[in-house]
Amino acid sequence: FFSSRRRHTRLQGDWSSDVCSSDLPEKGNSFSYFEKKDTLLWCPNKYRLNWKDFRGIAPESPFSAQSNCMFLFVARTETVTDTLHLYLQLAACFARTTSWVKEGISSDTLLDHEQVHFNICEWYSRKLRKRLLEFNFDPIEYSMQFQPVFDEVWKDYQLAQQRYDDETEHGLISEMQLR
Repeated sequence: FFSSRRRHTRLQGDWSSDVCSSDLPEKGNSFSYFEKKDTLLWCPNKYRLNWKDFRGIAPESPFSAQSNCMFLFVARTETVTDTLHLYLQLAACFARTTSWVKEGISSDTLLDHEQVHFNICEWYSRKLRKRLLEFNFDPIEYSMQFQPVFDEVWKDYQLAQQRYDDETEHGLISEMQLR
C-alpha cells in the first residue's frame, strides 16, 4: 500500500510515433528487453519486416502467412517530492516466434501485405496513445481506468485488421493494398 499527499498523471512523452526504441536512452526505454528478445517495435522509415522475422511454425491453415501484431503497454509509478507520478509507455509490436509463413510461399507481395498489418497496429496504437493523453488517470487506479479505453480501441483495431484482409482477400488483390 502506498499513500501520497498529491497524485499526478503523465503519459510518457518519449513514445511518440516518430521515434523508435533505439532512439531512446536505455534508462527511459522500458521496452528494450522485449525488443532484444522476440518482439520488434514499429519504427518509421528504419525497419521493414522481412521473412526472417517470421519464426513461428506454420499450422494447418488456408492462409500463407500470419503476423502477430499487438500493443505493448508498460506502466510504472514514481514518487517525486511527495507526488506520485504515473508513467505509461505504449508501442506497436510484432512477435517473431508467433508470426509465421508457410515454407516456399514467401513473396514480396505477401510480405508487403503483412507489413500493412504491422502498420495498422501502429496506426491504432497512435489512436490509443491519443485517447490516453486526453485522460486524467489516477496513479493508483489506472489499470481499471485504462481497460475500457484499451478495449474500445482494441475492438476497432481488430475490425480494421479484418476489414483489410477482407478488402484484399488476405493479400490476393494487390491493387487493394495500395489504398
